[in-house]
Amino acid sequence: MNHHVNAISSRLSLRPPQRESLERLHRVMEIAHPEQGRDRTAVLEVIKGEFPAVTDQDFSL
Repeated sequence: MNHHVNAISSRLSLRPPQRESLERLHRVMEIAHPEQGRDRTAVLEVIKGEFPAVTDQDFSL
């Protein structure tokens, strides 16, 4: 696993569900590469392939 995930998990003493959430976030960021400005729809489909529970929700603040 990524050394950042390990460092954060160790430093914060994350419980297993919290660590799993952090690992999932890391994986989503690997897929999305937000700094590259990739097509949102295509990225969402790849993410849904790995995490079927993901939905497309746009929240307005």
